[in-house]
Amino acid sequence: MVPIVAPILLADPQANVTAVWLGVMIGINMQTSFLTPPFGFALFYLRGVAPAFVKTLSMYKGVIPFILMQLLVLLVVAFSPRLVNYLPQRVTLAASTAPPPSATPRCRCAGAREPAGTSPMPPCSRPRARRRFA
Repeated sequence: MVPIVAPILLADPQANVTAVWLGVMIGINMQTSFLTPPFGFALFYLRGVAPAFVKTLSMYKGVIPFILMQLLVLLVVAFSPRLVNYLPQRVTLAASTAPPPSATPRCRCAGAREPAGTSPMPPCSRPRARRRFA
């Protein structure tokens, strides 16, 4: 459904929908679906690890407050998208403003030769990974 609905919503400027807001709405909706029957995958996982004396019906009843909280958050995000879009609008890390990638190593790995014509680099402070299996 997302490949069908997302391009339509994101293409219409009058819809006032951003990709971040749509992604958060879909994520919260999916998280809620993991707790609700008939599919409730999280409930099936819980049923598999719970002791035998814990009944499935009591699990369903115990999940109700969490489902209600997630639906409340879904409504808050739906009616105030500024909460979701605040941080992405403040961060402007585009290709023109991002720092260039560092091609030079910051330390010399054990056993590595230093390139000719460069100043000596300090050895790496992290321990070298050992092979656990022969």
